[in-house]
Amino acid sequence: MQLKDIQDLCENVFEAVFNKKLQGDLFGQNGEISSIELIRYLAEIEDTLEDYEIEISILSDKAFSYQHSPFRTIPDLAKYIKDLL
Repeated sequence: MQLKDIQDLCENVFEAVFNKKLQGDLFGQNGEISSIELIRYLAEIEDTLEDYEIEISILSDKAFSYQHSPFRTIPDLAKYIKDLL
């Protein structure tokens, strides 16, 4: 799966879960979603990836070891997911 495909998937899941397009940062100080919403969103991404026979755990110790949060924006998240594959 290419980075652009992952980013599109993340955007589509966001729109399906929250019934809106992301207008700014995903998560963090200026993020559009709360920590509970982030967990729900990431679980939906994992479920969607399973449809492509890809099983990963997005929320892991590795995610929190990054100096720059992989959850701040959808492009950051897509790159992080690509690194997990």
